[in-house]
Parts: sequence; C-alpha cells; structure tokens
Amino acid sequence: KTFKINHNIRQALFVYKIGSIQKTMTEVGLNRELEIRRGAYISALFNAGSIKIATASDNLFKLKSGQESWIYIDHGDALCQPSTERPFIEAIGTIIENSFSNENVVLLNLASKSSPHVTGAVAFRNDCRQIIVSPEAVADAERGTNRNVRLPNILKGEDILVVVDDVLTSGETLKRGLKIARNALRDRLGDGADKLASHLVVGINRATPETIEILKQEGITITSLASIEEIITIIWQKLTPKQQAGLLGEFPMLSQRIGE
Repeated sequence: KTFKINHNIRQALFVYKIGSIQKTMTEVGLNRELEIRRGAYISALFNAGSIKIATASDNLFKLKSGQESWIYIDHGDALCQPSTERPFIEAIGTIIENSFSNENVVLLNLASKSSPHVTGAVAFRNDCRQIIVSPEAVADAERGTNRNVRLPNILKGEDILVVVDDVLTSGETLKRGLKIARNALRDRLGDGADKLASHLVVGINRATPETIEILKQEGITITSLASIEEIITIIWQKLTPKQQAGLLGEFPMLSQRIGE
C-alpha cells in the first residue's frame, strides 16, 4: 500500500511541518531554508508513491539488511521525475553547503540503488569533488581498467568524506563503503586516509539508537532529513489498526511521537 498526497495527508503534512519539523529544526539549529527543503522532500516522497506500508504480517518488506519491515521507503520512485527528484537533491545539497567548507568536501557514494545517482547530482549542484564507487555488478560487467573506485585529481589531508545515501538502517553498507574508499585513498594519502573525517548525509534515518551510537564510536557523524518515525507519524491516521500495531512493535520510539 502506497500513500499519495491527498487532502487528508496534505493536511497532516501541513500540521507536521509547522509542528514537529519546526520543533526538530529549531532543536538542531538549522536554518529556515533547510526547514523548507525538508518539507518539500517529504512531500515529494508522498507524491512519488515512495512510502509503502505492508498490509499484513505475512507480506512484509525484505530490506537490504536482511530484516523484514512493515514500511519501505523507495527513493527510486522519487528519482524518476524532476518534480520529486529535485527536492531530495536540493535538501541534501543545502545540508552539505551549510555544514562544511566546500573546498574540503569530497562526496562519496555507496554501492546501492540510489546513492550513486543522488551523490552525482549533489556533486554537480554543489560543485564538489567526488569519489565514485561502482556497485559490484557494474564493476564486473564493465572491466575496462578493472577499477571499482575513481578518485578526484586533488586530495588533501584536511578533506572530509561526506557520504550521501537515501536510507540508513543497519549501517553495514555505510561502513563497507567507507572501508573501500579508505583502501583506495591510501595509495594517495598513506596513513592520512584513515584520519579523514567522515560524515553521512541521508534522507531517512531508520537506524536504532544502538546503531547510531556504534557509528559515532567509529567516528561517523550523521545528519538526516527525517526519521522513519516522523514519516509514520504523518500517515498514522490513515493506517489500519493492524498496520499501526505492526509499526509500533517494530519501532518502539514511535509511541512517543504518536502521543505528542
């Protein structure tokens, strides 16, 4: 079951944008422009039909991490047309340009469905250098120079690796991508490759607090446009009791938001 923006959901999104988003954005100290970008991004996900909710416990979505879930966010649907792609690119690009010095940013994509597309678009928008990691299937099919990692011509010890992705769940794809990039960077920076700061900018954060803490301990900081609980809150009243129960069981922190 997918959710488009109809009158009820648009009204709920409006309440959410002037309530929860505004509160969250104030707490993290981001500016008005990013607040607007976030709202446009969330609207785009609904307009593209990217928010999908399972109808029963026997047809849950299988995630890349291997776990099953009542909810799936398919950014691929949003990337197929400019009207729903642009808000995602603009929101990610705005976060990066407000958070880092552009001359030190090196974008890094992960070997996933949406990350290469989004990272390339943000690199063009922000005029940033980029490390390109080819998914294994692409690297195997296009032998050429037998390289699955491409590095920019200029790299500096003070550079910051900024990973761009659509959804954060287990963090395993993120850690694997950073390892691949650092291995390639050692040929140019030596031990300095391991000292480069790393940051993830992601569309939806559905990781557990425990996963977030583990990533922080490994030196990876995270900025997301929205949490999975925020998305569910918007459509909560449109869900069946069975869906609500399933989502509450999967996301315990959701109960705090539903009660707000």
